[in-house]
Parts: sequence; structure tokens; C-alpha cells
Amino acid sequence: DYLKLYDASARALRSVDSELRVGGPASSNYKNGEAPWVRELIDHCRSENVPLDFVSVHPYPNTFPLTHGGGFKECYREEGSTAADLAWARRLLDDSGYAEAELHVTEWNVSPNPRDLIHDTAFMAPFVIKNALESDAVTDSLGFWVFTDIFEETAAGREPFHGGFGLITHHGIAKPAYHAFRFLSSLGEVELGRGPGWIATATLTDGVPRQVQLLLYHYVHFNKTFAGGERSDLSLHSRYAVFAESSPADLRITLAGIGPVRSTEEIVSRTHGSAYDAWESFGRSAGPLANDLLPSEVRALAVASVPHPEIWFSSETDLTILRTMQPHEVRLITMHSTRVAGEQYPKGRNL
Repeated sequence: DYLKLYDASARALRSVDSELRVGGPASSNYKNGEAPWVRELIDHCRSENVPLDFVSVHPYPNTFPLTHGGGFKECYREEGSTAADLAWARRLLDDSGYAEAELHVTEWNVSPNPRDLIHDTAFMAPFVIKNALESDAVTDSLGFWVFTDIFEETAAGREPFHGGFGLITHHGIAKPAYHAFRFLSSLGEVELGRGPGWIATATLTDGVPRQVQLLLYHYVHFNKTFAGGERSDLSLHSRYAVFAESSPADLRITLAGIGPVRSTEEIVSRTHGSAYDAWESFGRSAGPLANDLLPSEVRALAVASVPHPEIWFSSETDLTILRTMQPHEVRLITMHSTRVAGEQYPKGRNL
């Protein structure tokens, strides 16, 4: 069984190199708040004195209950389920005497379905950002599944936006999830503050925060009908009726003592930086096959996938950022200080 396989593998690896790190079980499909085999593996390693350097999980926020006809429904769990799943695993490790063991998410997305039409939408940007920020304190890695829609485990998708779970399409066109990870990677090493829908960080130069990053997002979860497995409102050319009704969100963030600044702002939303939404707006309701896209069409979609840029300046020392965020919108504001050397800057905590 798995535990015997784990014992043999872990001990064999350590016999070759005592520094090799071993762990498992790459568990998925959480049930009743727990990932299968994680508790069993931890208990087994402790009782049998088997090395355990990390636990790996696949916390997809889904359930797949059986139907009366013998099939199954694809359902989505409540908002915050990913963070709750990972917090459970971290507590279990800490309480079991493995506080130094790492927690790795080696596979994760909004669903494991390579034809889930949600994967192409603007929703994915705030989904990635929200869950990454909510989980950063308890995880050592968050592995997104997968990089590209070119996926060898299933046949190639026929449409340019067929619901593949990649960060980029068959044609190398970036999706909103791609931009979410790029925005996250642009954050600085010192956190200045965070709140619902935002985080502010700074990049230090010689110990001084010469650049401040403000990441904003407006996350809207699925409506109860769709989350419960009724997918009739989701189709190739209609993908936003499945979300809960939501108004624009007004965000007000004050960053004291960081100005004056010159700033760049990048926006991803249904109208900016979302190639799928651009494809629909171009009138592709007939939907050419993926292999039938002309090179000029690929170039046009690639241009449409770029976040909308803005540039602005402020001479104020204390900045108050006011933004009205549309549902599924994210913004990265990068502020470069123009303050002269020797002036005081705000302090933050290391990320």
C-alpha cells in the first residue's frame, strides 16, 4: 500500500543522500475539512520513525457528488475554502510534532477540469491573488495547475478559449491568471499593510523603500446555483451569469509618508487584459477552431491580453488611493519615490 511504498522510497532516498528531502502524499479532494491520507501519513511517520520533511496537497475547491443516474456533478466549495484547507494542514503538522515540516501545494486551480470554461475568464485574476495572499502565511509553495493549455493528458481543445486550465492558451496568449501571478511576483519584500481587497509592499534599495507596490482586487464568488452543480448558465460564449450579483467596490487606501511619487498602473478586468473577453467582443460567436486562427488574429488577441496601462504623478507626501473596482478587476500600482536622499520613510515587516 501507499505507506509501505513511502517507507521504502524515503529510506532508499536517505540512504543515497541524507540531505534529500522526502514527503507526500500529494493528496486531493478534501472531505469534511481534511485531505485524505495526510493525517495517516503523519501518524505513520511519527510512530515508525520515517523521515517526513514536507506534506504536499492538491486543495482544489471542488466537490464531485454522485447523481442518481450514476454520474457526478462538479460543484464549487465556499469562498475561502483553499485558505481553510491549508490552515488545517498547517495546524495538523504543528500539533503533530512536525512544526519544521514544509507545506507544499503541488497542484491547484479553480477546478481540475481541463474544460472548465471558468479558467479563461477575468475571474481567475482575483481568484489567484486572493487565495495566494490568504495562504502565504501557512504554505511554502503554491503550485498552479498548469502553465499552458497544451496538455498531454487530454485531446487538444478545439476553440481558442475552451476552458483549458493553463496560464496561457494554445497560441501563447496570456490569460488573466497569468497576469495575477506576474502582479504577485512584482510585490516587494517588505509588507506595509493589507486589508480586504488590497496589499501594499515596498522594495528596498540600501534599506530604503524606493518603490512601493499596491495590489488591488475585487473578488466575486459563484452564485449558489452554479456552486451547487447546476451548470446550465455556463456556455462557450456566456460565462459570467454564474457569479453572485455584485456591485463595484470602492477601495480607499492611505499610504503615509511615501510621496512624492511617479507611478504606473496596470489594470486587468473584463474590458482590459482579458483575451477571452476580447475574443467575444470581436464577434467570434461562431468560434473558429483553434487551429484556424489566422496569425493576425493571434496577434490581435495577444495585444488585447496586455493589461491596460496608466501613468500618473503625485507631489503629496501622504497618498490616498481611491479606486472603484469592477467585479473581477485587479490593479497593480507601482510607485517610484522621487524623495531626496536622507528623508524618513515608513517602516514595514518583511514578507
